Amino acid sequence: MSIYGLDEHGWMLKKSIRTEKYVEALRRVVKPGDAVLDIGTGVGTWAVAACQFGARRVYAVDPSDVLEVGRELAADNGCADRIEFIRGVSTELTLPEPVDVIVQELQSVLPMSGPSLSSVIDARTRLLAPGGTLVPRRETLWAA
Repeated sequence: MSIYGLDEHGWMLKKSIRTEKYVEALRRVVKPGDAVLDIGTGVGTWAVAACQFGARRVYAVDPSDVLEVGRELAADNGCADRIEFIRGVSTELTLPEPVDVIVQELQSVLPMSGPSLSSVIDARTRLLAPGGTLVPRRETLWAA
């Protein structure tokens, strides 16, 4: 089960700097014809963006029922036919093809802590095509 509901997704998307950085990263790495995996897709924002930048196929995975909002967002943006929404977790996922890009936003209290890190490592090992890209490539934690 996801720790984020609709309110939390809305709050995160309102963080314009964060949202702009993810969109810019996807704009740089998604190429026409790419297959993309969006882990923790939530409302499908990054899945839709990947389609807008030319992804042929996006696998959007989330354990929460907020995924249904993602289906609506994809339909409203004319890309529902290119996004396969999968309710579940990436570590139990089998895809019909390796993906060119994995985008994830699995932050918890600390970036990439707990099961988040193991999910990304698993996806990178099992699901990413050779030469594929992770978004984000790195995270920085500032503490005081």
